[in-house]
Amino acid sequence: MIRNPRYFVMSASDGKPKPVDAPPPRVTEYWTWKSNKFAPGSKTFAVEVKEDYRRAIATSSPMGGAMARGSVAGDPGGGGTSAEDVASRAAQTQTLHVISQTLNGENVGEFINQQFLPGYTFGWSPPSLGLIAYGNQAGKLALMDREGRKQQVDSTKNVILPAWVERDAPAVACNAPRPRWLAAVPAAYDSANVPVRGADRRG
Repeated sequence: MIRNPRYFVMSASDGKPKPVDAPPPRVTEYWTWKSNKFAPGSKTFAVEVKEDYRRAIATSSPMGGAMARGSVAGDPGGGGTSAEDVASRAAQTQTLHVISQTLNGENVGEFINQQFLPGYTFGWSPPSLGLIAYGNQAGKLALMDREGRKQQVDSTKNVILPAWVERDAPAVACNAPRPRWLAAVPAAYDSANVPVRGADRRG
């Protein structure tokens, strides 16, 4: 659970975050539809949320006795997996709490031993566009339409908080890794192409 949250507003003119005491009035409404399971105005275009627990080894711990650690063949103490090996592996095993969000088979958000924050890694477009902006597995900003067609913005990295904004035309803003505005999305969406190009427009 988030304690003592801090709030910032960002100017479209310079992209610099400014601290404020409380979020603007429309933020609650905006975040509700930005982070919703369903795309605005749709009952079928939706993010699937799954919760899972995975076991992982914190460090490399060879199983198979001393030979696995480089002992010479024929060494009386070099064969088999010892109780010590098993205990060492168990001590280094940890359980990971994983919450994943997928859309059309694409991972649009994953939280591993972290607080689950819907909307942190994706944002729905206005209903007229029918798109989602998200940080993909490579950390790049990507867009996807209802049919699952995707396009990646190669100039970005470590994308979080993608958000659709209205300027002269719809556009996407995100932290990638610092606040920036990206190429505007044409208002007349061509369903044959995801309408985003790689050029970014900072400031």
